[in-house]
Order: sequence, then C-alpha cells, then structure tokens
Amino acid sequence: MPTATPFAALGRGNGFPFCLTHATGAAIDALETDGGLQRKLRVNGTRAEIMQIFWNLYSLTASGDVSITLPPTLNDSFSDVEAFLDYDLFFDEFFNEYGYEPTVDPQSESGDRCVFNDNLVDIGYEYGAFPPADDGRPAIAPTFYYNTTDENFTMLFDFGIEIKSNFGTGTQYSDFYTSNEANWEGSILPVTFSLFGVTCTIYSEQGQITLSNFLVSDNYFTYT
Repeated sequence: MPTATPFAALGRGNGFPFCLTHATGAAIDALETDGGLQRKLRVNGTRAEIMQIFWNLYSLTASGDVSITLPPTLNDSFSDVEAFLDYDLFFDEFFNEYGYEPTVDPQSESGDRCVFNDNLVDIGYEYGAFPPADDGRPAIAPTFYYNTTDENFTMLFDFGIEIKSNFGTGTQYSDFYTSNEANWEGSILPVTFSLFGVTCTIYSEQGQITLSNFLVSDNYFTYT
C-alpha cells in the first residue's frame, strides 16, 4: 500500500474540510434513484467509516472475465487493473474553465484533500464529472452527505468501467458499465459486486460485452 505523510486537519467540525451537505433520509433517497431506477450507488456509515473513504482511499483494483457471443463465442479477461482515485481529476474542468492550475495532489498525499471547498465539491462530485474509465480501469465520483434523519453519514457515488477487447480478432469491441440504470441497454444482465462493504449493481450501456466474475477492491493509504 502507498505510504502518506501524517497530517492534522482542523476541518469544519464535521470531519470534512468543507461544509457538508445536510439532507433528510428522504432527500438522499431521491438522489439515489431517478424515476424508480438506480442512478447512484450508496454507502451509509459512521463518521469514522466515511472518513476512512474520504481521507484514506487511494485506488481501486478491478478484475473480471469478459465475453461476447458470436460464432464462435469469444472470451477474454483482465486482472489487477488499478485506477488511482486522483481527486484532482474530478476538478480538471473547473480549473481549466477558470484558468487555474491544480497545485495539490490528493492521490499521492491524502492531506492535500484539506484544500477542498464547497464550490469544487459541487462541481466535481455533485454532477459526476469523472473521467471515462478505459480498458478496465474503474472510476468513481462521490458526493458526501450528513443524514439528518438517522444522524449518520452517506456517500452517493457514480461508478463507471469501460471494457475494450478485440478478443484476438482484430475487431474492436467495447462496452461501458455504469451505476445509472436508466442507460441500461437491456440485453445483458446487470453485474453485482461488493465495494466499501455494500453490494453494488452496474449495467451494460452498449450491450456488447458480458462481464462476469467481476471484483473490485478498495486500497488505502498507510502512514509513516
């Protein structure tokens, strides 16, 4: 696991370096779905559990088998594909639009997440501005809430993983699995896996590649 430098953060009295959005359980439920369909994935937790994800999450590692049914059936797989949770990536559009250059690296030093503020969180998290994952690299875009109904914490997050393979044929096939059920193409069954201790479901958007035996592990900083 990567090693980070210990740090202290005064924060806003809530464990985060910004004013956390307060919402009722019903309001958070409404953001989780759209028209009765899953829109985002969800983790409920104590302050300590959510703090572990916000401050210490370093990367996700994915593996799985992929296949496409043609005459004959073709199969491939990917493993140990690591996606760095570089929080700067969520803010690239903001920085580029306003001419700012990112000066922090929250992926290599988790203490740099102290510089987040409400505006960046709204732009980077709330609207799911995560870069497309490519060739089996997963990406997430999280938003954090304080649930005023149960007085606990919630993380809603988008999840996306793009799978590309030519299965040795020279013809490129691709599919994009996301947490947004409304974009489900419908011909391939949803895929379930465990992440952050909860069962997650993702949906094929192109209906080209079947994903199976899909595993995602979350990897965290240790400290010197």
